[in-house]
This record gives sequence, structure tokens and C-alpha cells, in this order.
Amino acid sequence: MPTRREVVRHPRADAARPSRQDRPAIREMDEQSVAGDVLVQSLIRAQLGLAFAVMALFAIVFGILGLSLALTGGFHGAQVFGVPVTWILLGPPSFAVIAGLGWLYRRQADRNEQDFIDVVERS
Repeated sequence: MPTRREVVRHPRADAARPSRQDRPAIREMDEQSVAGDVLVQSLIRAQLGLAFAVMALFAIVFGILGLSLALTGGFHGAQVFGVPVTWILLGPPSFAVIAGLGWLYRRQADRNEQDFIDVVERS
């Protein structure tokens, strides 16, 4: 038979931390009220705006790169160690840009979520 465990806490520990129902913003979201919907929709809007901004930045960077290669003839026939120069320009730097944009997106998404949590816990 498993041993019984007891939790020992100071009597004021629960009084110091308000319950979920004592926080108006959490109660609004739990009840799915208009105010709770506004809070959640603001988070969704912020995340969607961030996704479009990163996607636009991606399109601009790679659009300019593709356009510049097309206008210059793509260094037609130029090779370094038997590898076409266009492959060298599009290969490793592209992965670095994609990784950088991913890092930027993740960082900003975490900030959006933390801001949302701060608003909910403040109220």
C-alpha cells in the first residue's frame, strides 16, 4: 500500500495568491464572455500580425536575391571548385536567413504570449 503524503503549508500561503476565479480576466475567459473573447482575439491578432511580418521579410529578402540573380544572369557558367556560384549564394546563406527569421519569430511570439499573460495576471 502506498504511503500517504501530506502537504504542509503556511496558512497564509493560499491567501497571498488569489485563486483563478479571483482574477477578473481569467474569469472572463473561463466564462467565454465578450471581454474574454477580446483578450484572446488580441493575442491571436498579435501572433497573426507577427507571422505576416516575418513572411513579408522572408519574401523581400529572397525576392531581392532572386531578382538580382535573374538580372545579373545568375553568374551564368561561373563555378567555384566545380559548384555553380548561384548554388553557393542560394545554399548556406539561405539556411542562415531562414534560421534567423525562425529565431526572430520565436522570440517575438514568446514576447506576445508573455505580454498576454502579464495582462491576464495583472487584472
